[in-house]
Amino acid sequence: MTDFLMTAIYKAMKKIMNTKTAGQSGFTLIELLVTLAVVAVLIMVGIPSFADLMKNNRVATQTNALMRSLQLARSEAVKRGRQVTVCKSADQIACIATGDWDQGWIIFVDNNGDGVIDAGESIVRVQATLPSSYTIKVGAHFDDWVGYLPSGRTDGSGSLGNDTFKICADNDVNYSRHIIVSVSGRVRMKVGNACS
Repeated sequence: MTDFLMTAIYKAMKKIMNTKTAGQSGFTLIELLVTLAVVAVLIMVGIPSFADLMKNNRVATQTNALMRSLQLARSEAVKRGRQVTVCKSADQIACIATGDWDQGWIIFVDNNGDGVIDAGESIVRVQATLPSSYTIKVGAHFDDWVGYLPSGRTDGSGSLGNDTFKICADNDVNYSRHIIVSVSGRVRMKVGNACS
């Protein structure tokens, strides 16, 4: 449909331009209107595609931020020979047991492996709250925190070491990514099909 319309507009413009008399220069009113119509059609076709592209890119950005945090925690745990934990946090100072991971998170050296920042435990990195249109949901295994052991394996607040983080924009499954964390501590991403 769009190709047919573009071809018809092109032929009309070509015919109009060939009918100019010698010595004429510039655009006629009809040529200007046809050009504006072409631009309007291109904008109407392009805007929805551009909006989808932007939303997909933003979901990918949020997914990459969480994946990098998990990979950093794993590498720090192996390097330091101590558990390094990633916990959800609303203020990026203390771990919390309420809400979802889209509030932000903290990566810290968890000397006693309890999933809570205690005195003397150093913070490695923090992640601020995500924009309000994005959500991160996770199953019961990593509901509050995920810890990486010195071996690189995982442990979670739900006592099991595997789970899936679900990142969504506007609660729309068309704009979702899943981060799957295995018991071995490896993370992988796939395009999601659920937001909760």
